Amino acid sequence: MTIFYTADNHFGHAKILGMCKRPFRDVRHMNAELIRRWNERVGPDDIVYHLGDFSFRPVAQAEQYFHALNGRKHLILGNHDKPSVRDWPWESVSEMKIVEDAGTRIFLCHYPVAEWPSLYRGAPHFFGHVHGNRQVSGAMDVGVDVWGYAPVTAAEAIAAIGEREERRQKKTIADFGSELVRQVAERADMWMEPWEREHLAGAIDEAAMSALDDVLCQRIDQAGGRIARRVADLSDEEMREILDARVPDLGDDE
Repeated sequence: MTIFYTADNHFGHAKILGMCKRPFRDVRHMNAELIRRWNERVGPDDIVYHLGDFSFRPVAQAEQYFHALNGRKHLILGNHDKPSVRDWPWESVSEMKIVEDAGTRIFLCHYPVAEWPSLYRGAPHFFGHVHGNRQVSGAMDVGVDVWGYAPVTAAEAIAAIGEREERRQKKTIADFGSELVRQVAERADMWMEPWEREHLAGAIDEAAMSALDDVLCQRIDQAGGRIARRVADLSDEEMREILDARVPDLGDDE
């Protein structure tokens, strides 16, 4: 028996395809793939904690998806889980919950929170709601948009927290990237001809601007706007506004 965690399937929600850039042809394809990927991982006797937003209207049709999914399912309520959804034969329904998985206490809530029980004793927090658009130290988004549209185990989610925290310890941009590239850049003046150094510098600048363009485009998307201009067209003030943008709540959009 294995314990899994997931969130934010949004069964039946056509607009989630565009809002979260899900790679499915249409909502019917999405529903079918979510069921297939769930059942590929979860067996009939496994336990699944669903951290909210199982479906998004119509509820009667979504109940068919519920019964098509393997496992003994527990619901941690999300903002889209209507009263009729709560009446399905879940093993339990909670606003939040503390579970123990392989000796590890885990705090479950649909929403990411700043502090939770046993945080300072190393207990992780699993959440959903934000569709991969927000990070919390010591916590992990277990929503389908982060985990290949399938449930995840605690071991996988906790390992991802550790990898992310390790990356956060890097202080500057220079701390990232491959050691080989850094060594070449540091020694370029010693053994490269002037035209070679100029070519290398140009390639590094081009790659850095392309990566910055990607980062800013992601920030524009997260702020709910549309990508209308490239980085070169942004003023310093506009760039600062984009970098300061917050991720919006998906609300009750249909």
